[in-house]
Amino acid sequence: MTKIKRSYQPIKMKNLTLLLFLTFTTLSFAQQETKGIASPHVIKNKKTTITLTLENNATAIELDKETNFTVTTIRMNPKKTSIIGSGISILHSENALGKNYIQCTTTVTEQAVIDGHYKILIWYKHKKKYKTYTFLIPVKTN
Repeated sequence: MTKIKRSYQPIKMKNLTLLLFLTFTTLSFAQQETKGIASPHVIKNKKTTITLTLENNATAIELDKETNFTVTTIRMNPKKTSIIGSGISILHSENALGKNYIQCTTTVTEQAVIDGHYKILIWYKHKKKYKTYTFLIPVKTN
């Protein structure tokens, strides 16, 4: 009588545990990104992440009203970062746990609105090269 050889090897308990952990971690992060946050505008580029969050998690900026917003960057040096836009003032910046927080305020005027959006540029120097990221934020008119 011949023995039948199996073409697969049994999964070891360590590998199974690692696989389950990675699966649940991935699902958990995917779910966190989609629930509970209405406002953030996110730009991801390889290792760099820039998140712009409006005051009170609003989805749009109101015309002729002062609005606070926060720019959070991951893996970007705040000393080499500029936030550019009509009427933007930087209130506070902080570097904690690898994330850089920059709190700003702006009052959007009719002159700053282009096709119903307010344009905010993030200008960044990385390895002697300059990069520009653009956020187009919807504007509510009264």
